[in-house]
Amino acid sequence: WRAASPSSFIMPRPRVYKTEAIVLRHQALGDADKIITIYTPHLGKLRIVAKGVLKPRSRLAGHVEALTRSSMMIARGQSLDVLSQISSIDAFVTLREDLARISQGIYAAELLDLFTAQDDADLNLYQAFLSTLTALSQAQDGGLVLRHFELRLLGILGFAPELYVCVSCGDLASGARTHFSASAGGLLCSGCVRGERAVRPISSDALTSLRFLQKADLSKITEKVTPPSLAREMEVTMRDYLRYQLEREVKSAAFLDRISRLPADVSAAGGPALHP
Repeated sequence: WRAASPSSFIMPRPRVYKTEAIVLRHQALGDADKIITIYTPHLGKLRIVAKGVLKPRSRLAGHVEALTRSSMMIARGQSLDVLSQISSIDAFVTLREDLARISQGIYAAELLDLFTAQDDADLNLYQAFLSTLTALSQAQDGGLVLRHFELRLLGILGFAPELYVCVSCGDLASGARTHFSASAGGLLCSGCVRGERAVRPISSDALTSLRFLQKADLSKITEKVTPPSLAREMEVTMRDYLRYQLEREVKSAAFLDRISRLPADVSAAGGPALHP
């Protein structure tokens, strides 16, 4: 996805090493083991083997579930490194108690997984993901937290959409006739929109909100709530952009859509409106 910066190069790891990590996903390996994909602060994304975790009496099983933050001791292996010890730091229990919130966390984890390569470390990405999981446990509107994470992730990786000027002519983009083009990389004014693919109109409210989320500290949005129609417009706009950048769908997005249609009291009602 990006050229490696000097800080991205990983020194050879010792035979046994210790790291903090958050589990992104896991998959079965035979009848007893799992391959777990983790993201670490200083080693980037790793795939390691957790031996015996599928056995009924495994002491490791509860520590290697997705979205668990842990301290790990890992031994180098021939093909994949092997988890030797683990202790949980945060299981994000509040997140797990709510179907909508845990689904949002899984979506964030999938995005991080899709946008990052093995061993490409970025402390800012780790901190952004950790802050997002914490915020999803507390925020009134998890959708806003996800939009913030999407924009933060894209910004760190150098794929931030242009939300202030027309990407074609450079004029300030504002007003009801502004469009968003995933293929062009951001906003297009009414005079430049012709001939572009994946173009959709964007309202001034959605544009203002996305601009706010692109620059705001996460702590400033945890108490905010946005109307459903505006939330959906921002979501669809960002989905289009992410799909174009990834050249594929984010699988967990479809599950998020199904959860949003369920009758439940997980959606926040009332609260401060989303404005800078």
